[in-house]
Amino acid sequence: MVQRINPEPEGARQATVVSASRRWVELLDGDGNFHSARSRSKALELVVGDKVLFEGAGERAIVTEILPAKNCIARSYREQSRRIAANLDRLFIVTAVGPLFNTYFVDRLIAVAHSEFIPFTLIINKIDLGLDTTAQLSAVYQRAGVAVLTTSAKSGENMQALQAALFEPTLEIIALCGISGVGKSTLLNQLIPGSAAKTAEVSSRTGQGRQTTTQSYAYMYKRSEAPNLLIIDLPGVQSFGVTHLSKEQVADAFAEICELRSGCRFGNCSHISEEECAIKSAVEDGTFPVTRYVSYCKMIEEIESAARY
Repeated sequence: MVQRINPEPEGARQATVVSASRRWVELLDGDGNFHSARSRSKALELVVGDKVLFEGAGERAIVTEILPAKNCIARSYREQSRRIAANLDRLFIVTAVGPLFNTYFVDRLIAVAHSEFIPFTLIINKIDLGLDTTAQLSAVYQRAGVAVLTTSAKSGENMQALQAALFEPTLEIIALCGISGVGKSTLLNQLIPGSAAKTAEVSSRTGQGRQTTTQSYAYMYKRSEAPNLLIIDLPGVQSFGVTHLSKEQVADAFAEICELRSGCRFGNCSHISEEECAIKSAVEDGTFPVTRYVSYCKMIEEIESAARY
């Protein structure tokens, strides 16, 4: 049970946002104490992971300032963009075997993380259901230089490898992000027993997950040989807009494009409609996987479509 304190504070202190709603945020200060706080200004749009200054204590705390964030994860729709987490040391993109391996979503998260210089790892969960249909996709990302972990939160298989990754002492805040149904909450319950993250079975009718995490929350993961780690469980989403990125940022997020684009005839090649394009040639000969190329084209199309408004 969380113990809250109510001492008289001496000036503004720093804390990390562990949950946020329209009116209230929950803060974790440097001494490990929690505070339910209000924002002094409606202009302060707080997200989990934000570093803030606050005054007061316990349930009387007031957030006075958001400190500059080193990075953030945001999703967008046309001209609107929304921050969903900040100050990440690593993003764990969670997918699962079979139809839940959504390459469009994975590639979008990679592009967002790359644009913010956030290291990322791809977790392929539910390997207890068999890796045969997913091994090829796993190899695609490994060839692109993406760190890949395979896990089964249900059986516990390979969970030690994930726990080892979390014991990296430089990590302070990480996030789990994936579409609904891939098992993020089950992974979290394995890592932090008692976190009570809600879980739900995948719909037998659609094969898609039912969303169980409706609000981002940062859980404390205790480590014996390093400071405690905050693990943010982000809500499961089926789409992730990238219109806040530039076309150059999207292209730079694809290792295959970075490696091959010097062979294009035109220096400003978009790799979509031009002739003598090294990227399109690589797709034709199988060097650049079709799934990754389609992801790239869809992101570029989305950005160009939004720019017309």
